[in-house]
Amino acid sequence: MLTEESRKVSKVLMVDDEAKVLAGYKRHLKKIYDLTITTDPIEGLELCVNKGPFAVIVSDQRMPEMDGVTFLTEIRKLVPNTVRIMLSGQADMEETIKAVNHGNIFRFLNKPCKLQDLVVALDDGIKQFNLLESEKVLLDQTLRSSLEVLVEVLSLVNPYAYGCSSRMYRIVKKIAKKLRFEKSWELEIASLMAHVGLVTIPANILSKVVKGRELTGEEDKTFMGYPKASYNLLKSIPRLELVCSFVRDLHSTYDSSEFEEAKGTEKEEILLGTHILNLAMDFDKEVFGKQQTEVAGLMSIMKVADEGKYNPIVVKALKGIIVPSSSPLEISSIDDLILEMLTAKPVVDNMENEILPVNYTITSVALKLLENFVKTGAVKFPIFVWDRDEN
Repeated sequence: MLTEESRKVSKVLMVDDEAKVLAGYKRHLKKIYDLTITTDPIEGLELCVNKGPFAVIVSDQRMPEMDGVTFLTEIRKLVPNTVRIMLSGQADMEETIKAVNHGNIFRFLNKPCKLQDLVVALDDGIKQFNLLESEKVLLDQTLRSSLEVLVEVLSLVNPYAYGCSSRMYRIVKKIAKKLRFEKSWELEIASLMAHVGLVTIPANILSKVVKGRELTGEEDKTFMGYPKASYNLLKSIPRLELVCSFVRDLHSTYDSSEFEEAKGTEKEEILLGTHILNLAMDFDKEVFGKQQTEVAGLMSIMKVADEGKYNPIVVKALKGIIVPSSSPLEISSIDDLILEMLTAKPVVDNMENEILPVNYTITSVALKLLENFVKTGAVKFPIFVWDRDEN
């Protein structure tokens, strides 16, 4: 059972188009929870953005502007960890199934609902929210940090693999944000870890790929197997099941009928994540592999997008984040480099040997590497980078 103090600091939002019903909720619950009420579901969405996070949101189903299923489905996209409860006096079986499938409803209560039953549901919802938030902290602070260390080590062991991952991560993160992708954490980790399997590819094959040389049939088969190698390396790590699914299906093709059938189910999110990764990977090949601008890379993608190769939702999102860039910054001192800047040209030594490739994200490891080169006077300045605000 929740303590009185835990209840008081827990934010609850209740949405119902009947003002009198809301007034009753407020009269009985205001002293128990940090309660906010509104008769307008649109305002409810705005409150989630501006006044959240709410631990629990309770919504009526039958509302004139927006029904409860639609409202809670939008809430799920905005704040996935907020617990959603449906309260309705006119529920039928079809409505209930729809609410559970689309809004991922935590509990369904019939009106009129006894105060004690509502309090029990709210308390259980708050406990669930706290559990989800604790898990999020564990993932964000512990597991993510460990994986990022692994990725930075990869940057030294296999710069090509790291370059692919860091560029994909930048694009994937922007697309996920644009689409309000619910499983963005898992998708971002998948983009970072997708190329770890490249460490299993023989050096002679990887060298041909880096130089843009054509592979033999057998070499291409070997190279295209790296996502499976990445999957096998990651699958034993706890809590990365969805990440592994994204990585395993990295080279899968877009199937419009399959995606349409998956709408409203958990599979829709998995497929969309795979489509984002697939497009980001191909976009990187167009830009980095062919040494062209992001705008030119987007044009190449759009030429084949009409043929049904990519999910149009993802293509539209990519189009929305790619804009013509200004001129890159010229860095004349290592002290002027900032984390997360992106190399606009390869960083080379005085003998024109490449230290960092183009489109390489500046990390703490990369900075340390450059500092060591600078000590021997080996870095050729200026270094050309994109400011991190433009990444």
